[in-house]
Amino acid sequence: VRALWIPATDKAVEIGNDRIANMVMLGAYVGASGVVPVEALERALSTVLPERHHRYLPLNVEAIRLGAELAR
Repeated sequence: VRALWIPATDKAVEIGNDRIANMVMLGAYVGASGVVPVEALERALSTVLPERHHRYLPLNVEAIRLGAELAR
């Protein structure tokens, strides 16, 4: 078991929206575990997010990258 402390909400607020703390945590999980490449997760976002949320893609990608960086 590996435990990491990730200030997800604080980091989400810093980059502009506390509602993306989950994306920071997803990035941290992927960064720490290596279960999939971070780039693959970023590419998948445009497929899994509804079209009406595509305006948030850049913010989500930034949150994922930040989370991955925090976990490394």
